[in-house]
Amino acid sequence: MNGLILFGSFLVLAALSVPISVALALASVVAMVLIFGTGAMPLVLVPSQIYSATDSYSLLAIPYFILAGNLMMGGGITDRLVDFFDSLVRRVTGGLAHVVTLTCMFFAALSGSSTATNAAVGKALVPRLYAFGYPRPFSAGLVASSAVVGVIIPPSIPMIVYGTTAEVSIGKLFLGGAIPGIIIGLAIMTVSWLKLRKNPLPVEAKPFSVVDLRRSFLRAFWSLTIPVVVLGGIYLGTFTPTEAAAVAVFYGLVVGGVIHREIGVAEILAALRDTVVDTANIIFLVATASLLGWSLTYLQIPQALAQTLLDITDVPQIFLLLVFGLYLLAGLFANPSAAIVILVPILIPTIDSLGIDPIFFGVFSIIALSLGLITPPVGPDLFVTSAVTGLPFETVARGALPFLLMLICVTVVLIFVPEVITWLPSTLMK
Repeated sequence: MNGLILFGSFLVLAALSVPISVALALASVVAMVLIFGTGAMPLVLVPSQIYSATDSYSLLAIPYFILAGNLMMGGGITDRLVDFFDSLVRRVTGGLAHVVTLTCMFFAALSGSSTATNAAVGKALVPRLYAFGYPRPFSAGLVASSAVVGVIIPPSIPMIVYGTTAEVSIGKLFLGGAIPGIIIGLAIMTVSWLKLRKNPLPVEAKPFSVVDLRRSFLRAFWSLTIPVVVLGGIYLGTFTPTEAAAVAVFYGLVVGGVIHREIGVAEILAALRDTVVDTANIIFLVATASLLGWSLTYLQIPQALAQTLLDITDVPQIFLLLVFGLYLLAGLFANPSAAIVILVPILIPTIDSLGIDPIFFGVFSIIALSLGLITPPVGPDLFVTSAVTGLPFETVARGALPFLLMLICVTVVLIFVPEVITWLPSTLMK
């Protein structure tokens, strides 16, 4: 009954189009007051809980990585990456589609955000896709789906949120996401090849040229070194993920402002403004979602759910398939960061009892929840791509469907081959 009051309040508020972060806070406070009264649950505990949830050194990495991504969007980095990857695959049928995916994969290693990846790559490449005759639904679906790797390939903002929530190593999470992110990128490229092989599109008139490849590589060199410096520093133990985020900002300023000379005062101010807005949204969400987690713990709902799931199965793979189904449902209505803060505290006790590696579970959770980015009715990346391409939301969603089905298959495979995630962190960060 208590859980019904809590979740019922949240669903009613969400149905009334109350922002999800506000709905989480109001539902938690209303439920606790109705169940226990203000005497047993003094309201002064609410700001205390919000403060404790956001008083984390690891969360400082979020604004830095967002700022780094915003600076890189305006620093000429995207165009240089596109030029380099285009010189690699321009003569391959469907090569421009692969350029989209490759650029998204690399930009993901710069920004940590699917939205930033989507906007930067979409603006740069959608007009070229149209010009070469790629079907518009396919083009939009390709950009939206490829941008998903923005939260999987490290650095990843949802990984920072998970690491803070579950109290596990963010560096190991970053390592764990590297190989699956590459596999997911290759899976997207496979879908593109399968769809285009029977209806080949024109390739670029310019032939492959080692001279062009060398020129584009030198032009993109400093852009290509950014993830090497940032992620290499984390894995070598030179600096923490939070310090790495600060280094990314500094490096982005140097590359965009000094080397490329495409970032001025106006671009820096715009990047700072966007960073403040994006950071406020994420941190406020973490803060209010922590109230729900606190309420759930107080009502002992996680323990009850854990026991229910264990009564259904004690086989880790079957449990993970059930969780995957839960994540797919959650992804219909919440972005990955929100779903992590809400669901992970509930599930952590069960994964501990089943002996599931928390690093594996973290990366698996982020991959599974990232599918919600291209799943209606919310699908944030679908809306971003719709704005970038000018196509209706439904058209973008239809174009993304084949890629979504492939990503579901990849996620299921990861459940049965967890070493794909755990091998790198266990090898490099013992």
